[in-house]
Amino acid sequence: MLAERVISSTNAKLVLDPFIGSGTVAVAAKKLGRNFIGIDKVPEYLKMAIRRLREKPLQDINTNSYRHTQLCLFKGE
Repeated sequence: MLAERVISSTNAKLVLDPFIGSGTVAVAAKKLGRNFIGIDKVPEYLKMAIRRLREKPLQDINTNSYRHTQLCLFKGE
């Protein structure tokens, strides 16, 4: 997956996705044991991302370094 390759090519411990959409970057970050912040102004996208994150099998996740998830709804104009 492209998102995993991009994230793993950095030393970043925190991944910011200001347009989380369906959560592809968040799932990749979680799988690689990175913390992440996902933001979107469409509540349906956040719900979709949360569903995807909950469905990800635990054996695929590096739980030793994964700490928390932050998802935000931005209510802009």
